Amino acid sequence: MTKIPEDVMKAARDASLSCIVGMCSTYRHDYGLLPEDERKSLYVVMSQLAYRDVAPVIARAIMAERERCAAIASRYADGYEAGLPHYGAADKDSGRGRQEGHIKAGRDIAEAIASGTEGK
Repeated sequence: MTKIPEDVMKAARDASLSCIVGMCSTYRHDYGLLPEDERKSLYVVMSQLAYRDVAPVIARAIMAERERCAAIASRYADGYEAGLPHYGAADKDSGRGRQEGHIKAGRDIAEAIASGTEGK
C-alpha cells in the first residue's frame, strides 16, 4: 500500500474529528444529558475510533481521488497530443501553439495533483 502523505493524513484526521459529537450522539442518544465525566469518557473513546479507524479510510479515499484527478488531467493532455499532428508548424495562426499549451497545462496539472502540490 502507498504511504499516505502527512498533509493528507492531517486533513483526514481533521475531517474525522469533526464528527465525534455526532458519533457520540449516535452511540448514546442521551449523550447531551449524560453527566460531564461520562460525556468526556465517551468522547475520548469516539476520538480514538475516529483517529485510528476512520481517518485512515478517509485518507485512502483522498489519495484515490487524487489519483483519479491526475489521470483525468493526463488523459486531457493525451487527447490534445493525439490531435497535434493535424496542425502545421507552430505559428500564431496554426493553433499548434495553443494545442501545445493545452498539453503542457494538462501535464502540469496531473503532476501537481499526483505530487500533492495542487493549490500551493
